[in-house]
Amino acid sequence: MSTAEAFFTGLDTALPTFFGTLLGCACDWSEQPRPMRTGHGGARAQLSMFGASSVGVDELVQTNVDVDTALAIAETRVGLRQVTIQVTVWTPSQQLAKSAPMFLERLRTRLRWSSSVATLAGLRLALMTVGQVVSLDPTENGRSSSSAALDFRFAYGIGETDAPAPFIETSRTTTALTNAGGELLPGSLQLDTNPEP
Repeated sequence: MSTAEAFFTGLDTALPTFFGTLLGCACDWSEQPRPMRTGHGGARAQLSMFGASSVGVDELVQTNVDVDTALAIAETRVGLRQVTIQVTVWTPSQQLAKSAPMFLERLRTRLRWSSSVATLAGLRLALMTVGQVVSLDPTENGRSSSSAALDFRFAYGIGETDAPAPFIETSRTTTALTNAGGELLPGSLQLDTNPEP
């Protein structure tokens, strides 16, 4: 499994669970199937990921590895990325203490806890910026519910390693000198750039 695949696999289930704990309501990815939720006063949250981009230029890291008792070089490209994760909360209650903005303000504050920073680091995420709470408040069947969204910008690192390739540990370079007629000059006149000791 590549490091990118491992990174996103880790986020797949761990991030909604973690955010749900901080929010105090059920949380799922927006594009994935999810069960009907009950409790929490009907509040629920969804995560959406978008706007992934590179930061700077990917770095080349080469390391020596042993392959069948022979040395080889493993080439890894390492890069810094940033992505926006939007958290949207819906709740049927219009009371301020149970409204969608309240859940998002709770998340905004709790993400700065030391324990939260450590959990994010375990997921290979670093919180960069937090946006503004945007109220949506949709109306359904003539009744308005409380809904709001908040964007979080995270940084993360990705590295992909190519198959190890053999390499030559030492080399010896010689230059063959010829005269105008194309004949080799005597050995005493030839150049050896890596003479043996």
